[in-house]
Amino acid sequence: MYQSILVPLDGSMHAEQALPIARGIVSRIGVGAKLQLVLVHVPTPTNYADGAIIFDETLEAQIREYEHNYLDNVAKKLALGPDVSVTAVVLSGKIGKVDETLHDYIVNTGVNLVVMATHGRGPLTHFWIGSVVDKLIRQSVKPILLVPAREKTEEVQDLTRE
Repeated sequence: MYQSILVPLDGSMHAEQALPIARGIVSRIGVGAKLQLVLVHVPTPTNYADGAIIFDETLEAQIREYEHNYLDNVAKKLALGPDVSVTAVVLSGKIGKVDETLHDYIVNTGVNLVVMATHGRGPLTHFWIGSVVDKLIRQSVKPILLVPAREKTEEVQDLTRE
């Protein structure tokens, strides 16, 4: 059955709508279940010069710190007790390659099920731009449960916001 559930996030309330579903699945599994929250960090170009993309290292460090804090806070609020582990991981991705980064992580970490929203609108990464969900569905060897992203997200807000 499903012991390890992965929820990709991008910092948006839309993406977080997968959390109550994933939390419910993991809580029913109980002892030994793992809920993994991941966010793919995509460097943000700050300038282009002579065909080269330029990144601001200070800005990148601040964004990464924000991403880590965001995931850690969500993980703490989703804590399900000592029998279920909730982990948070920020993955390093490339512009336009978020789906590949997620796919590699899924294959290499023994994830049994991916639970994700149909789309996100996050300030942290370019997560669903270019239909990451569609690309991931086409290449995944693991089941993916899609949660429709809706405008009203009260249950999610209770789980992830203060």
